[in-house]
This record gives sequence, structure tokens and C-alpha cells, in this order.
Amino acid sequence: MTMDTITPVIKNYVAAFNAAKYHYRLVHPITGKVKFGKYNKEEFIKSGKFFYAMNQQGFNIYARPIGWQYVLLDDLTREVLTDVASLKPCMLIETSPGNFQAWLILPETPADRDTAKAICKELAVRFGADLASAEPDHVGRVPEFRNQKQKYFELYREYPIVKLWRWEHRQTTFLPPLGGVVQSPVISPPRSNRQAPKYDDSQSAKEYGKICQLIREGKSRSEISDYIMPSILERKGNRSERYFNITIANAYRDLKQ
Repeated sequence: MTMDTITPVIKNYVAAFNAAKYHYRLVHPITGKVKFGKYNKEEFIKSGKFFYAMNQQGFNIYARPIGWQYVLLDDLTREVLTDVASLKPCMLIETSPGNFQAWLILPETPADRDTAKAICKELAVRFGADLASAEPDHVGRVPEFRNQKQKYFELYREYPIVKLWRWEHRQTTFLPPLGGVVQSPVISPPRSNRQAPKYDDSQSAKEYGKICQLIREGKSRSEISDYIMPSILERKGNRSERYFNITIANAYRDLKQ
């Protein structure tokens, strides 16, 4: 990660959205300090040095284009990426090994925030994304900077670089119902005739059940991870992240049946 790599990636990031203005948010995970502001397109392209300096000081770098037509899908697993690709996202970012964010540009800007939020929630439920991040003004990670979450350093002995995998300025093929009105998504309990996935031991079954319970309680993906990852790490070690991603994807899928 150098300025030679950061500047081209930021240019691609901006080109994918082609928005007039951007909101940025810098958060230090240890001190809790937050910096935020707005840039126009040209200012954002030139922001690399500032973001790099803040990232070196331990800040996580977040941003988003300003406008309700931009939809973030956060904490996606590799297993759903093919389905997400069918909607033609403008961007795919790997925020940490095996965890992804996708951005969609709606063909029409929602009339108000409530409509935009309902669309965000509907898409998040559809793909098992983080419901807590399904807001029309939620920021996502800026690629080519390090993800400063401590749990990743403990897993990989370094803070992973956020990677920009695909980008293209295009509108999504997703169309909300006529008039832009969608119903608020509701996660239902599993049908009585559906069996839960089989796991290799009773502890895995308990973890799967607990994850389902937390989803029903409305917990976000990150809250579920914080709750259950300590016990997973003890058993799975380096395979913990992949195991968690698969288990929570199964839980989201089964609860939507």
C-alpha cells in the first residue's frame, strides 16, 4: 500500500459512482475518535494522502457517494457473489479475507429516505447482508487502505488491505415495485418441515442455533460475530472466519425459507 497504488484505486472508486459529492468518515477503533466531512469529486480524488496518513495512525477509512440511489450491501459472503453479480453492481470490494461489500446504483432515485431505506433492507435480506448497515446513508470501506479491526490482526498477524476487485459505472438491474414502494422485510422462523444443516459436532450445532436466535432478535452481522467468534476461534483457529461466514450464510438462508 503506497501512494502509487492508492491514487489509481481512488480514481476507479470515484469513476464507478460518478457522483458529484462524497461523504467520508474516519473512525479510530481504539480511541473512538471520529473525523468526517464532505468532498466533491475532484477533492475526493486528491484525498489519498490525507486518508493514507489517517490510516497509518489507526483510523478506518469509510466513505459513500451522496444520494439515495446508491445502495450498500455490507458483509457479503463469497457464496452469494454470483447472485449479487446478476444485479450488475457498480463495485465489489473485499473488506477482509472472505468478506465483501457491493454497491448498486438504482436507475431512479427514491422519492424519500423511507423508500430508500426499505429498498436497502429488502436487498440486505435477499443476500444475507448486514441489516444494521442497510441504510441509505451508511458508509462503506474505501479500498486500498488497511482494515484496522483488531480481530483480523489476531487472525492474520497483520491488518488486511481492503481490495477493489471490480468496478464499472452502471445502473443495477434491480427494480423496486412500481412506485418504488417495498414492504419492510421480516425474517421468519424456519418452517417446521425444514431441517437445519448437519454439522460435524454438537458444538457447531449449538453455534448455528445461537446464530439463528441472534438473527431473529435483530442483531447485526458484526454484533453476532463479536458474540460468537471467541468460541469459534478456540476450536477453528485459522479456519474461524470461513466457518463463521458459511454458518451465518446458512442461517440467513434457512430463516428466509
